[in-house]
Amino acid sequence: MSVDRTVSVVMTTRNSAATIGRCLDSLLPYQLPGLIADVVVVDSDSTDGTPEIVAAYPVEMVEEEGTDACRGSIIRQYHSTYAALDQGWRRAKGDLVMFLDSDAYLGEGMFPKAAEFFADSRLAVLGCWQRGCGSTRLARTLAQLRESQGEQIQR
Repeated sequence: MSVDRTVSVVMTTRNSAATIGRCLDSLLPYQLPGLIADVVVVDSDSTDGTPEIVAAYPVEMVEEEGTDACRGSIIRQYHSTYAALDQGWRRAKGDLVMFLDSDAYLGEGMFPKAAEFFADSRLAVLGCWQRGCGSTRLARTLAQLRESQGEQIQR
């Protein structure tokens, strides 16, 4: 995969101890060879051990006071998901940002496939979801766009 632009992964968490490990494990194969520039994890005051789990991964721990450690970021106490995503996006170092839910994970080969799209400078947004999950408003809107725009939106 050759991508001239770097990719940051940004995610928000709140009491995600049950799922965050699998999510971060799915990123590791792409962090080590440098396909992912950094990972920013924005934690909204978890009380279930989520920050301790995240601390075991190659991520930079940034407490609210600004203490830096390793390679992604944890920022605490942003109680609005949108404020947390904005805070994470502002800390991201990559040219492109991939937003990922803390209960989602990348399937094998998914990131290189997505990177093919990232390489196309004409694209501004790339959405991924599990097949069969077409019930969200975003999924329905994208499906309508795909039908009306055909090949232009599918690449």
